[in-house]
Amino acid sequence: MAVQSQGGGAVLYDGLLPVTNLPQWDETAATPHIYQAHFSTTECVPMFQDLGIQFGTVRVASITTRGASAPGVTANDAFIALGFLGGATTALYDLVAHELAHCYMFGESLEYTNAGNESLHEGIADMFGTYVESVIQGSVDWVMGDDEPAAATEINRDLANPEFNCFSDVESLLQQHDRSTPLSHWFFLVSAGDPALGINSLGMETVLGYIMDALAANSSLSDYSNLKDAVLGVVELQHSVCSEEYTSVARAWNEICVGNTPICPYTITGNTIVCEENNVMLLCINGGLPNATYRWYIPGDAYWTANGESGTNSFDGNCLYVDQFGDYPYYPQFFKVEVYSPTVGPAYNQTVTVRLIDCDGDDPTCWEYYDSLQPLMHNNEGQPESTAEHRLDKTRLTIDQSVPPQSVHWIKGYDIMGRLVYDRLFRDMRDEGLPSRYGMLMLQYFDENGKWLGTQKVMPNR
Repeated sequence: MAVQSQGGGAVLYDGLLPVTNLPQWDETAATPHIYQAHFSTTECVPMFQDLGIQFGTVRVASITTRGASAPGVTANDAFIALGFLGGATTALYDLVAHELAHCYMFGESLEYTNAGNESLHEGIADMFGTYVESVIQGSVDWVMGDDEPAAATEINRDLANPEFNCFSDVESLLQQHDRSTPLSHWFFLVSAGDPALGINSLGMETVLGYIMDALAANSSLSDYSNLKDAVLGVVELQHSVCSEEYTSVARAWNEICVGNTPICPYTITGNTIVCEENNVMLLCINGGLPNATYRWYIPGDAYWTANGESGTNSFDGNCLYVDQFGDYPYYPQFFKVEVYSPTVGPAYNQTVTVRLIDCDGDDPTCWEYYDSLQPLMHNNEGQPESTAEHRLDKTRLTIDQSVPPQSVHWIKGYDIMGRLVYDRLFRDMRDEGLPSRYGMLMLQYFDENGKWLGTQKVMPNR
């Protein structure tokens, strides 16, 4: 059976093309494995498109032999082959995405010629496989091929609990799949986080973004240390060496025994989850750089009184002592407090997220607050007024006209649990839109100086 879909669809090839006179295909014309191979691939390809990875035509071979493979790419067309492991099909979401990831990396000129770059291929492919499966099935698991226990047993790769979690244990191995397991464990650490190791959860999509940027910037990656340097370079460029992101990524590399990357020479201590009615917060520099002075900056209209000053967003000192917060229409409120040292420059900038919560429960949540405004946001027919339109899709976002689009520089999105899930330049959203997998979001808009401009509730999957 051969089926071709344009624009990133799948073409299934199984040697001699079967034919049928029946109104639909059944097992007399093609095996269930062929159908599953085509279906799983068709489900996975759009997940790569959401990441900005475009294939031409994807050709899927249903084979009767062992395992799965990605023969490569030609003129932007991808070729993968899906067979069996332990008698179980390999046409599973995570394994299909794993093979498609190989095609993507071939397209990025990452070679597959020796134990080093082969290990990078396999480890990164497991990252993509885990991520794509999590998006499709709506939950995360870290075991490759786990939907077929027989296949999972033969594959034996658990990103959370690998057989090898230190590069020194596998450096001399020639088997690329075993040699890749510390790398995929690095992905687990920095995606899921490990508080005991001081590694914050950055999320799979963010970490994959770092990997993709590293591949795009350097096609001569040959082993773990090269990938580490490339990824850290990307994170430092996007953030700073003292950022939460850089610190977490570096600690994860150190944890899997790839070099010993120095961590930011100072930390910020103090309680970052604060009751709004208490009006007290203390953050301090711990450690520090020689002869350094520090300045604390709170983006947006925070209206805080700190270090004896009010009416400003910038406070000097080794500590930030807040004794008065502003009044806000709902809680929780999130603030990304930035620390800058004028004496050493921006390389050691650091940020910490402060969560201001309503501990005594006498204030509305953001959902309650905006639900109370719904009658004001619709006309008599129940349709949004043109002056308060808030429609979001993959290519276009129209925001409330009370917020001038030309003023918006940065946008943040919080999910229904109050977690920050979107934090990037506004122009990127205008160009790309939000992936449809997000549910209801509360978006906050900021200008280029970090001043808060407005807040909006949206449903990107509607």
